Amino acid sequence: MAIITMEKLENADKDADSLDDFVSGNGKKKVKTRRGIEYLTAPGVEQTLLDNGLKRGFANKAALEKYKPSIEGSLAQDMETKKVWLWDGAKWNDTGASDKDLAIAHSDAEIAKTNETITNISATTTEKINEIQAVDFYSQEKSKETKTFRQTDSEGNILIAFDDDGFLQQNFKSDFHSEEKLSSFLIVDHHLNIIFANEEDEQFLKDFFRDQNQPSFSVVDSQFNLLIGENKKSDDDDQQDIDFSKLQNNALNPEPLNTTKDLYSDFGVIKRMQDYTDDLYNLPIRTLIGNTASLYTLYDALVNTYASMSSQEIGSDALGNIIKAYTYKPIPFEMGMDSELPFDLKEMIKPKHIVITTGVHGNEKDAMLQMYIFLKEILERKEDIQEASLLSNARITVVPVINPTGTNAHTRFNHNQVNLNRNGEYKWGAFPGEQGSGPLSEKEAQIASALPVTFPDATCFVDFHNFWPNITGNGVGWLGASRQDTVKVIRNVAIEINSDMRRYKLFSDQKLMRVGLNYTGTLSRDWIELYNKRGYLLETPVETAGFNRYKLRQYGLDVVRKTLAAVYKYELTF
Repeated sequence: MAIITMEKLENADKDADSLDDFVSGNGKKKVKTRRGIEYLTAPGVEQTLLDNGLKRGFANKAALEKYKPSIEGSLAQDMETKKVWLWDGAKWNDTGASDKDLAIAHSDAEIAKTNETITNISATTTEKINEIQAVDFYSQEKSKETKTFRQTDSEGNILIAFDDDGFLQQNFKSDFHSEEKLSSFLIVDHHLNIIFANEEDEQFLKDFFRDQNQPSFSVVDSQFNLLIGENKKSDDDDQQDIDFSKLQNNALNPEPLNTTKDLYSDFGVIKRMQDYTDDLYNLPIRTLIGNTASLYTLYDALVNTYASMSSQEIGSDALGNIIKAYTYKPIPFEMGMDSELPFDLKEMIKPKHIVITTGVHGNEKDAMLQMYIFLKEILERKEDIQEASLLSNARITVVPVINPTGTNAHTRFNHNQVNLNRNGEYKWGAFPGEQGSGPLSEKEAQIASALPVTFPDATCFVDFHNFWPNITGNGVGWLGASRQDTVKVIRNVAIEINSDMRRYKLFSDQKLMRVGLNYTGTLSRDWIELYNKRGYLLETPVETAGFNRYKLRQYGLDVVRKTLAAVYKYELTF
């Protein structure tokens, strides 16, 4: 039987006081325990969460209205309408138009502006054509004295004149009816090059003769914006020849861009800023991915939308939570066989298969989101993101959540408090306290370690994690490998990322990237050592206070794109 001493009673009294202060304290007052450790009070914790913009998401307004928070000023979001509601202590209050409403209103306004512009252009064009057509070509006469053919206006001014040899005696002419196969109205230069025609499908107007002393060639669009020009200019003439707001998509598809996004110089190359205004690039991570089910919902939408996407269940954890895999399959090459070859052509040209895992640690949701975004870019943005275009030729399998319980609880460990990335089979035992009771003691680790068996045609496996960044170093990415050839791959991509990222000055120039070997006991070492596969560790920074969320996510995505592109290029050498 335990003996209650005076010291224990005094300690219990102190602990009771600390507990009372923790429960009933106000504001952000800190409670100091008898052991000298300070904690925020419970109200202080709640207030801190509110100060940081925490809001709870609900499937619809009906579900939101059933929730009655205990703290006045709490925020909640109706995910159906995207509206945010404020709790005043008694009821929910609408804070105004949602992001979705504002986006619709903005789109409607832009469409209205475009329609108005088109109407104005049409009216202006009609007016200008009518002005030109007002020229009266009623008079035609053959001069006996000069043996020339002339046309004059109503005032007798000579507009066009040809001599007996057929040479035009003027540098410019207007011809309204010269040939049946041409339009009814043409303007040509003195070499009879067509400058303007009123065909309905004309896309360009060409000006060959703007100034008598400055011969030039120009191509403009239907709004008279200069697209291409070549002028004889004096040294102090700063007129630009190309209107960069109308840059073409590429040389083989010369259509004007439907964008006015800003341009920027990348080592002297003019590039167009991509559109990253989608919620996926901007909203807080916990708003986008709350648990395993919400992440599966995002991937399932891709499967339902694209025929190139499929999904499968590859197992479950000890609590019955399903672990799923999603595969993107590109269109294969058409194979021809005219003669016997000393090698397997079908095997050589089939798409390379890369398997990528996220969610080994449940609190590393930025990796889960970034991998989903990049797969979505491969499906939807391969025309304007170079790495997405390259990886669209690969077969890519993503296992979004290895650790369902940790993802649901937003913790590093699983329900048995085991670090799954220390529960691997190869040289297990180096991390007491978090590695589990034995190698592959956890079902999730068994599933992840055996992925080379589940996907036997895959030759490359990438384990994608997050780390917590530091302003003074290790800010952009961590890369790991344990074979000499794959270490060279991550070294090269780290050099490329270092060269790019140090220009942005978000982190210290000295410690942008970390390159190292994979730990023993990790899942990637199992892939390498037990199954002889090429395995990599990839880590990007998590969303952290003190950093710009949008920039941090963009830098993380840049590391993902560049690393996976380098890994895929190396796979193509086999």
